[in-house]
Amino acid sequence: MTSPSKSLPTGVVNFLFTDIEGSTQLWEGNPDAMRPALAVHDRIIAEAVDGSDGAVFKTGGDAFCAAFADPHQALNAATAAQHALLETEWETESPIKVRMGLHTGTAQVRDGDYFGPTLNRVARVMSTGHGGQILVSTSTHRLLVDELPPGVQLLSLGSHYLKDLDRPEEIFQVVAEGLPDDFAPLSTVSTELSGLASAAESAFQSKNWQESCDLLKELEEEHDLNGEQHEMMAYALWWLGKHDDLTRRFESAYNAFQAEGDHERAAITALSLAETYYHALSPDISRAWERRAERLLEDDEGSVAKGYLLRSQLVKALEIENDLETALELSGKVMDIAKAQNDGNLEAMALQDKGRILVAEGNMDEGMALMDEAMVAAVAGDVNPVVVGRSYCNMLAVCDQTGDVRRASEWSDAAARWCSENETGPYPGVCRIHRAEVMWQKGDWVGAEAEVMSASTELGMLTDLVGEAWYQFGAMRLRVGDYEGAEHAFQEALTRGREPVPGYALLLAHQGEIGPAIDLLERVLEEPTLAKLSRARFLPALIELSLQSGDLEKAEASIAELSEIGSITRSDLFSAQASRGQGIVAMAREDSKTAARHLREAVKVFSRLGLPYESALAHADLARAYRADGASSLATMELKIAKSEFEKLGAVPDAEEASRALEGVGAGP
Repeated sequence: MTSPSKSLPTGVVNFLFTDIEGSTQLWEGNPDAMRPALAVHDRIIAEAVDGSDGAVFKTGGDAFCAAFADPHQALNAATAAQHALLETEWETESPIKVRMGLHTGTAQVRDGDYFGPTLNRVARVMSTGHGGQILVSTSTHRLLVDELPPGVQLLSLGSHYLKDLDRPEEIFQVVAEGLPDDFAPLSTVSTELSGLASAAESAFQSKNWQESCDLLKELEEEHDLNGEQHEMMAYALWWLGKHDDLTRRFESAYNAFQAEGDHERAAITALSLAETYYHALSPDISRAWERRAERLLEDDEGSVAKGYLLRSQLVKALEIENDLETALELSGKVMDIAKAQNDGNLEAMALQDKGRILVAEGNMDEGMALMDEAMVAAVAGDVNPVVVGRSYCNMLAVCDQTGDVRRASEWSDAAARWCSENETGPYPGVCRIHRAEVMWQKGDWVGAEAEVMSASTELGMLTDLVGEAWYQFGAMRLRVGDYEGAEHAFQEALTRGREPVPGYALLLAHQGEIGPAIDLLERVLEEPTLAKLSRARFLPALIELSLQSGDLEKAEASIAELSEIGSITRSDLFSAQASRGQGIVAMAREDSKTAARHLREAVKVFSRLGLPYESALAHADLARAYRADGASSLATMELKIAKSEFEKLGAVPDAEEASRALEGVGAGP
């Protein structure tokens, strides 16, 4: 935070960055001694900055970021702090040693913080040093060298390439009376390795995931990767669908960030590992990583890492506990942190999370508007590729929940255009599942099956997501008449923790077990944590089976509930499904004219939405209504349409049934 009553200098600014060397080991060795020691450290740095008329504008963990109008003030603050640190008697296992970096340049001021490449360079200058060492960049050296304080010299340590920066920097060490001057070589990289690192990052930003991985592996053969590079590799592996390998990379990233003293990035990586192990159905390991992130951030009130920790709690409240009130409260806190830290990635996720919560509450207009806004940022390239993937998956999941076929199709096409720039394949495994659902709805059944099976291979250790892929495959096999394949797929889904409903209930009904099938559906619908909107996923199957069993009252109750959800979500899909159900109920009550009216509406909406299978089913139902009303020619026309569409899709059982119905039309109603 900014120092009290100190305004931040503007224009050309002199920056001082500091952090404690080996703080992770100090915390691990004696956390009880480290807490008061850190308080003493914070006081020393703050007093040195304040005493030299500087302003602390940001802190994080044991790091301080300060700004000065004059470079001599920055130098005085650094030397004063080092003297005070050296003179302090520390209760920790080894003395607190702080590395410091000075750099001068222009930076933008916004909401009490600075932004721009100058900040990146001063951070890199500092990170090359060692505890007790003060390093000075070329630009600050030029301003200091002619008017150095008595007893202070600037010793050139040569020109060095800094991590992730193309331009080399001549770095100088402050040599002052009473301070140590003998340090190990700077932690910089060679020109060749720096070029590899830059090329790997450029490939990653260009979505060339395989090239990025190859370059990072080449770099790793000559030099240990830093935390950021391990993390980059993990996310590239995510997009390549190599989920079994990415866990090791995340663990390496965590260890590297810890060694670098970057507790915030370490905490974010720990949260990624917690999520990965959660999907692997390893809750104890998942919780252990989450606790590690919590411990790293226990004294943190407003960093980006804290925002991601709160977001993980938000997702749990929303997706697992269906606690919308808690989720909404957390979303506000996450958004506040995202805006305060000017972090576009966190802000995009906070926007989408709030949108998901509002949708779950039934506030469709505001909720979907927020989700659309987040997706615009994603496909426009305003956020990193990982956020794009998460945004796409969340959007399609909500569209599925709310029956918003049109929006799902539009954003799926937009995501496909974004992904088409990636030469190594457009979607990671989990995104393939959502993509397959859209393809299936639109009639590309062959392509949808290929996507789902690719997903089941790519997702590897992410057990619950593999289960979802197997469920989708089972549902597809069921519709093409491969009942043995469907049963096998549903069993595979169940072994991975995915309850295979409603698909397995429909399979049971086909096998003549209608009672157990209905019982299975009702058990799922009775789950107290099942969100209201999520019930729409199961109701069409319950309607179908209730009608098969002759329980018209149960069918009508389910139709009414589906209509209610359709009204809340304004879903044409749910409304059309309800209309089809009403038509079949009217047929059962021998009211063929009312049946035909409802079924014509269903056909019209399904056709407009571009859903060929649902449309064909409604055509076949409408043929029954026309036949019952004595309109054989109309019945024949409707059955021919249905049969043709079923055959094109590969829906063998439905096509055969339509053929049998055509043969019987001549026999009259």
